[in-house]
Amino acid sequence: MSLLDILETVYGLAGRRVPPTFEPGRVGDVRDSLADISLARDLIGYDPKVPFSEGLARTFDWFRSA
Repeated sequence: MSLLDILETVYGLAGRRVPPTFEPGRVGDVRDSLADISLARDLIGYDPKVPFSEGLARTFDWFRSA
């Protein structure tokens, strides 16, 4: 999932769009990341039950109701 994919999800939940600003990379920026939760699964039994988009929607709902 790219940052732009996440932005699209946020746009849909927020009901508005704010154009992203693209800047040159900085020293130390991570260009690409391949997240892997297998170690967390093995060590502490982490097993996500909620897809990212649903979790984000729940978070938006919580903030709206708070």
